[in-house]
Amino acid sequence: MKKVSQVFVGCTLLFIAILAAVFAWYGYFSTVAVQEKPIGPFVMVYKKHVGPPAQAAGVMAEVRQSLTDEFHVQSLLNFGLYYDNPKTVDPAANRALIGCIVQDDQDGDLQEISKKYTVATLPRGMAAVADFTYRNNLSILFGELKGYGALVEYSEEQQIGSKPVLELYDRERKRIRYVLSLDFERSFYDPFLAIE
Repeated sequence: MKKVSQVFVGCTLLFIAILAAVFAWYGYFSTVAVQEKPIGPFVMVYKKHVGPPAQAAGVMAEVRQSLTDEFHVQSLLNFGLYYDNPKTVDPAANRALIGCIVQDDQDGDLQEISKKYTVATLPRGMAAVADFTYRNNLSILFGELKGYGALVEYSEEQQIGSKPVLELYDRERKRIRYVLSLDFERSFYDPFLAIE
């Protein structure tokens, strides 16, 4: 009986160690610092999305695939500009712009793309930025906890108030960047949502 309990304890400790290693690899235990830095300008190709933020990944993949297959344009980054706080707004009513950031030197391509998607430029501006390691979808879950948590804390300390949050997914640098504009007020984003 003693041997069985030792094996059980050993297996439990091994499981906890493996779980801790997996969480560490995905960045769960990392500290996320907020820095003020300039971002943009960004040429955004996007679709409006109303619904749970969890559905954004499918929209992102659709836009990225369409840009590649139909327009032969490579996206630099995927993004989601989340207008509403899912903690205070019914998830089914959450508004967002979901898509890709492309190079701005593709004038002819952008004209064709604008027949299918909205194309707009987010100008350069100062922002509070929190970076988190991107490995896969589990990183997104942990990033929301850590990245958003850091931005909320920063926003409260600086008395910034409620603003849309821009999430930038950089596959090449394996990074998720959470961005809160310091230059633009909430009303600045209204025209992006209104573009048809």
